[in-house]
Amino acid sequence: MYLRKNLLRLCILSLVFQQINSLPAQNLKVYFGDLHQHSTLSFDTQSALPPAAAFNYAKGTANLSFMAITDHGNNLNNGNPAAGWQLLLAAASTASDSQFVALGSQEVGLVFGNGGYGHMVIHDSPHLADNDVFPDVRFNLDAFYNFIIARNSLAHFCHPGISGDQSSKFNNFAFDSRVDSLIYGLEILSGFRSTLYEKFYLLALDKGWHIGPVTGQDNHRGNYGDRIDQRNNINLTGVFLDTLSRSKLLDAFRNQRTYAFQASPASDRMFLNEFTADGNWMGDIFDNDDNVVNFTVSARAEGKFIAAHLYKNGHLLKRFEPNSNEFTWMVADSASFGSVYYFLKLIQEDTDVLWSSPIWVNSSGEFQPPENPITPISALRENFRNGLPRNLELTNITIRGVATVGRQFGFEGPGFLQDSTGGIAIFGVNFVEKVVPTVPFEFEVTGKVTFFNGQTELTPYETKRVGIKTFPQALPVQTAEIASNGEAYEGRLVQVIGATIMGNFPPNGVNANITIDDGTGPCTLRIDK
Repeated sequence: MYLRKNLLRLCILSLVFQQINSLPAQNLKVYFGDLHQHSTLSFDTQSALPPAAAFNYAKGTANLSFMAITDHGNNLNNGNPAAGWQLLLAAASTASDSQFVALGSQEVGLVFGNGGYGHMVIHDSPHLADNDVFPDVRFNLDAFYNFIIARNSLAHFCHPGISGDQSSKFNNFAFDSRVDSLIYGLEILSGFRSTLYEKFYLLALDKGWHIGPVTGQDNHRGNYGDRIDQRNNINLTGVFLDTLSRSKLLDAFRNQRTYAFQASPASDRMFLNEFTADGNWMGDIFDNDDNVVNFTVSARAEGKFIAAHLYKNGHLLKRFEPNSNEFTWMVADSASFGSVYYFLKLIQEDTDVLWSSPIWVNSSGEFQPPENPITPISALRENFRNGLPRNLELTNITIRGVATVGRQFGFEGPGFLQDSTGGIAIFGVNFVEKVVPTVPFEFEVTGKVTFFNGQTELTPYETKRVGIKTFPQALPVQTAEIASNGEAYEGRLVQVIGATIMGNFPPNGVNANITIDDGTGPCTLRIDK
């Protein structure tokens, strides 16, 4: 039995489940787009385009099939009630055709300051939630929920980690059944900074939300649909549809037929051909009778896939290494008990990642969370032949060690953690802010394995001090050993004796590379001040 959620209006609002048929695979096609962009109607833009030109760029230059311009609701009246809003809606209507769907949408809420619950994007609303007519919507989450309920409008959570660790935003993602069928997604990738957003996707799913991952390029400067982020990726949303239209696109959002991914180069778009469980498609909710669930995963792209991860309630269930740019993976969970969600991550050899929407399964029995044992740091240092960590993008992994570096390398780090087997960089403000350089605090850190500028890192989802130890003893090494096999010492405290600095040491406050030599051969060090 296939179950979906919809709001039924019979004088009052009540949440019901509706039986529908799963999607016919042979009729599906993937369409690409983005759901968070700004035009000149938002006052905080630079080098932006008017709505009509922005839509034309998206479909003519960036080769998108859909895009939402989500100007700030408090800007769209432009001194004349709803003048900007009407201009945006008219531009969206004109730009839409059989090859492109333009959505005139609005970004509402407040990120900073008292009363700020975060930002939300609203689609398909006949009214503008501006400050003059609906002043509470910007400052009160419950008022926002009431606004979209009254209009049966779809919405998604925006950039939940835009300013450090903001788990308190959106009332810490407290579940609200009144809007579960209206809030369809969360920006797992947004703007330049997407490092922490997977954490909030998992948090929202664990709280009970039925949402899928989407992208929000949050563009304030032009390049609508092909904006490159700080990691040289273009972030895009893929949607399963049989044919492209505005109504079918919104239905696909409502039914979690979305996935989010990174593209680099622009032509390397990931096609998730299929993600099904017992014939039920991504986004479906269904009942299982025998506690066994069979999955089919199929994908293709220009770039090679090096890993596929299947997660169950946020924990790794199965993994597969395709080592190909096209693959099909058949896998089963033979112990599906209770109410669980499954989602997929695909990783390419250039470190681009795809996140799927979940499939929700209700089975007899009760779900028992797996133990989350402490992983030795050395286990995270196993690499593929190309130097990428074999556990790249592994989520909800826990390590324990002594913090050796905190904010010496910047506001978000990276800091460093070392156990008896090795060391690793930890990039995130919720770790480095707790490190005291002169105190050997032992930390337990849970997060995901990432890779940046040739360095294996852990992006922290949860950090806690668990005691005080002693600092690890620095490992004596020679400069030639560092030069020939620096990977072996990555993340560890080392000691070089009798080295000479070749050239000038950088002035105070200047970051630079220097070369040192202890007589065995030179090596290059990075000095961050």
